[in-house]
Amino acid sequence: MPAYIRLVSVVTFAEGNAYHVRPTRAGRLALGDDLDLAWAEAVNKCVPDQAGRRQQFMCHPLSIVARTKSAWGLEEWRPAVGLVRTMLNGCNP
Repeated sequence: MPAYIRLVSVVTFAEGNAYHVRPTRAGRLALGDDLDLAWAEAVNKCVPDQAGRRQQFMCHPLSIVARTKSAWGLEEWRPAVGLVRTMLNGCNP
C-alpha cells in the first residue's frame, strides 16, 4: 500500500487548530477507496476524525486547483456543510 501522507503539522490560531497535511503523489491522486485510505492515514497522523475535517480533506484531491497545493489546510473552525458545498467554497466553507 502506498503512503498517502508525507507529514501533518498542527498550527494554532485564535480560531483553533489548523492541520497542514502534506500529501505524497499517491495522496494527490487518490480517488475512491484510496481516498478513504488516505483519510485514515491522515487521522492516524493526528488529524481529528471529524466530519468538517474529512470534507475539507476529501475536497483537496478532488479539486484540480487544491490538489496541487504544497499543503492542504484543514481548519477546526470550518463547519461541516457536506462535500459539495465544501468544494463549491474552494475546500474552505
